[in-house]
Amino acid sequence: WKKKKKTFREQYLEALRKELFFLDWAPVLFASAKTGENLGQLFDQISVIQREVARHVETPQLNKLLMHAIDSYPPPFVGGKRFKIFYAFQKASQPPTFRLFVNHASCLTPHYKRFLIDKIRAGWAFTGCPVLLECRERERRNFVRNAPRTSRV
Repeated sequence: WKKKKKTFREQYLEALRKELFFLDWAPVLFASAKTGENLGQLFDQISVIQREVARHVETPQLNKLLMHAIDSYPPPFVGGKRFKIFYAFQKASQPPTFRLFVNHASCLTPHYKRFLIDKIRAGWAFTGCPVLLECRERERRNFVRNAPRTSRV
């Protein structure tokens, strides 16, 4: 069997993906302004990205997906603590941003953050746009038991 020689575009795309590995969500399209080649596909891709960036994920579906992801692959311990999500929702913003209410934001490792983003992308593609996660720690309420109540005048 003779190995098929890669075309220039295949070689270029491979090198591009290797160099810009962190942009694996970004579509690549070869187009020419001079000849007009693939310009129709370019505008089709723009329409797809506009729809994806405006996509809204319902809170219950998001929380179900994240809980399933955590159950299937638990986060690592960091300083004796494990990252835990209480709930999450999608903010009304572009690019798609998800706010996670968590126990300890510092326990979210970059590797596990990437894992969660990949799971969100597996559920809802978000083709051509970045997906952002914001962590907010739950506010700790300190209740003093049996403390005298102050009266309002």
